[in-house]
Formats: sequence, structure tokens, C-alpha cells
Amino acid sequence: MDYWPSALFPAPEIRWRLQNRVVRSGQPVLGPARTSGSIGAGLWVCEMSGIWLYRPDQLRVARALDMILDGGLTSIVVGTCETAFAHWARPAEPVPHSDGSPFSDEAFYAGAAPVGSVVSDAPLRATKLRIGLPAGVSLRGGEAFAIKHPNRGERRYQVARVSGDELTFRPELREAVLAGAEVHFHNPGCVMKLANPDEFFDPIRSGRFSYLNPVFVEAF
Repeated sequence: MDYWPSALFPAPEIRWRLQNRVVRSGQPVLGPARTSGSIGAGLWVCEMSGIWLYRPDQLRVARALDMILDGGLTSIVVGTCETAFAHWARPAEPVPHSDGSPFSDEAFYAGAAPVGSVVSDAPLRATKLRIGLPAGVSLRGGEAFAIKHPNRGERRYQVARVSGDELTFRPELREAVLAGAEVHFHNPGCVMKLANPDEFFDPIRSGRFSYLNPVFVEAF
């Protein structure tokens, strides 16, 4: 599955939100309307705006993605760098060969980002997990993380409360997880589809400039 190229398309504004978290009944004759949680605790929506395209390579990739996403029919993994909220998860510096030399294109081995791991099994729709983290690391709440599920693919979750090594999070687990599963905090992604194909790609101005304003919704 393709990944949204966030390094090529840095977004000045990004908003992640859970849509349709609650179900509200109609107004009864007497008393207040009833509110209950929806199954799955909502769907992730990611809104990006102001992505300025001013280089030919950006325009070419944007045009290709416009075709690949196929008006919202094709899924893509959308991620966001979260190291401002989990700075310990920043990837290590790139590594050269043992003699200090890079590859022929001057690139190095990519540095790996530290990850956590699930301590004990958790069922489908669970909202609590016990997670083991690298030594000296602690969470405070508000951090986003992702788990790559075998069937549902990469899914984003966000920490609500922290109690020792137990996290309360939303939305509900999209798939049961087993102890030992990796938990990623650096660039948590989510399988999504384009929700605004007609407004995704602005007209190309003077044949050289344009903007992207994608809205993605979690896909199943």
C-alpha cells in the first residue's frame, strides 16, 4: 500500500479528529436526548491545508497521486510526525557503511526509530493496553501511536490517560493484538481514503504553482 509523502508535501496545517464518536437519539417528549458511544468510537479524519507545490517534482507526484487515489476508491497510509509529543521516538541518525562511506547515491542506512511493544494480549474494541517502552521513557497523555494489524493494516490511536504501563486510548482497537506487537510513536499512520477528490488538487497556476488541500477519512 502507498504512503502519503509527507516529506515532499509538508502541510502548514494538519488536523486529526475522530468523527461520529457518539450517537444521539431524537428529542423525546419528556427529558433530554440520549447520547451513546458509537461502535468503534468513531473514524479518524485528517484535514491538511496550504500544501504549496512550487517544484516540478512536487507537481508530478501530486498529479500521479490524483490518479492513484482514484477519486477516493484507493486506500493510502497517512502519517504525521509526532516527535514534538514523543521526542524520544525520533529516528537515529543515518548510518554509513563500516568504512564510513555512503551508497553510490550518497545516501546512508536509515536510522531506526525506537518503538514500544504490547505487554499483554488485548481483544478487538479494547480501549486499554499495557505497553512496554524503552528505558527511561514515560508517556503523559495526548501522544498518538500506531499498530500495524495483520488484517486491518496500520491504524492510529491516541492516548487519553496513563496509569503506569497501562494506556487508555481512543478509538477502540480495530483488531485484537497479541503481546509483543510493536507500537510506533514517531510517524503513526492510518489506512485512509480521500474524502474530497474535487477539492484535493487546486488548478496549476501559470503552469508552475498549485496547492493541495486533502481531507482523508479512515478506510476499512
